[in-house]
Amino acid sequence: MKRTLSARLQIAALGHTAYGAMELWNGVAMQGAAMTAVVLMAVGLHLRRRAG
Repeated sequence: MKRTLSARLQIAALGHTAYGAMELWNGVAMQGAAMTAVVLMAVGLHLRRRAG
């Protein structure tokens, strides 16, 4: 009985850790995407101004 309980706790802990890591990665990825979009827009505006 104790063995199955500890196994279940380990699985739950693993799942929780994986979920936390995914949440963290999603947050970082979203920030990275926003930064990339801003940089690309700035570069695009700069190039358009130089060309125009």
